[in-house]
Amino acid sequence: MAPIGTEPLAADGTPHRSGRGAPPTYAVAVVAGPDAGTSVPLNTTLLVGSEPNLGLTLNDPTVSRYHLELAPTTTGVRVKDVGSKNGTFVLGAQVHDVVLGPGATVALGRTLLCVVEEVERGPLSERHSFGDVTGSAPAMRALYAALERVAATHATVLLEGETGTGKALVARALHAASPLASGPFVELDCGAIAPGVAESELFGHVRGAFTGAVTDRPGAFARAHAGTLLLHHVSELPEELQPRLLRAIETRRVQPVGADQTVACEARIIATSSPALLSRVQAGQFREDLYYRLAVVQLALPPLRQRLTDIPLLVRKFVQELGSPVDLSTTLIGQLCSSEWPGNVRELRNVVERAVAGLPPTSPDLPRGVAGAPPAMTGLPFKEAKEKLVGEFAREYFTALLERSGGNVSEVARASGLARSHVYSLLIKMGMKVAP
Repeated sequence: MAPIGTEPLAADGTPHRSGRGAPPTYAVAVVAGPDAGTSVPLNTTLLVGSEPNLGLTLNDPTVSRYHLELAPTTTGVRVKDVGSKNGTFVLGAQVHDVVLGPGATVALGRTLLCVVEEVERGPLSERHSFGDVTGSAPAMRALYAALERVAATHATVLLEGETGTGKALVARALHAASPLASGPFVELDCGAIAPGVAESELFGHVRGAFTGAVTDRPGAFARAHAGTLLLHHVSELPEELQPRLLRAIETRRVQPVGADQTVACEARIIATSSPALLSRVQAGQFREDLYYRLAVVQLALPPLRQRLTDIPLLVRKFVQELGSPVDLSTTLIGQLCSSEWPGNVRELRNVVERAVAGLPPTSPDLPRGVAGAPPAMTGLPFKEAKEKLVGEFAREYFTALLERSGGNVSEVARASGLARSHVYSLLIKMGMKVAP
């Protein structure tokens, strides 16, 4: 039986395994239903049902007394239905005996279980949130534990993580929990400033320093004095400014462009970067001494695919913020949990926002069933409704792929598994503008 679901990958693209050659360890988490939030380690065979004193007893009247059996294996978790009345389902298909990989979900009655691969971590925080950062998965609670320790200090912090993991949100939460919370919080995107004005943006300038400098202007360092300076995408900082940034961090003083004197700037520095910053250092594209000065405390934010059990919590938060209640069925949550989410939490929020607005999702990785067929479809003959639904799906699917690839048809073809000529014909047929 081949595992179903997505296994976490190591840096070389191979399936990750806990330890060196050691078999993985698993847990099962309840992500929807009356017992949502419960998590049980899978060290041995576990019986699940509504009967008291089982390995995992569920307070769900739609679950049989003895519903299913979970057992860890070297390739995943074996799920075996033991004669339940309502059945056991994976992505809407009824199963009787199957092996699931980490991240896979199992529906029984109104309850949804998720297979989780556990990794060795230090002590976990008891929090389920940190400021506006939300999540109760072990990876997030480990992050909270680190943030709790770091918040009380003035240490420079490097936040690394994939796009959409919430690095800016973590930085704001860290500032709010620090002794500098009453001071300013200043953000500067190193990747979005023009090279000609980058020095002025960082350190400021005095009147007459260059053409157009008609008044003195404090830079980001000066504006963040007695507070926190967040440097987004620090790896994009022009090479010629890296020595000056290093000196500013070390001396806590900056010299505005055109000025004769330095200015004291006591600000905590938080920098964000993709996980590839160290490889840029090794390739000689980023100063090694600056890297280690920024990485006094280095925190990695987990991608959403490594904390799928947080999806119901995040969806409820987004729905509440959007002010429009949506029924979170186990089918819906199961489909959300089955996506890879390359855009992480930001992508999930976009999908939820579209669902609240009554629009279908645009994520190519998200199963179509999240949106379902619009009610208007039921008023059409089957063939016509099917053609319309398929046509709408194709348009949404290829629109999302084009956006993600920057309009590169070859990349869309690779992602969709179709020939480039076929993709090009489909795009033309749908009236979508593409480069030849």
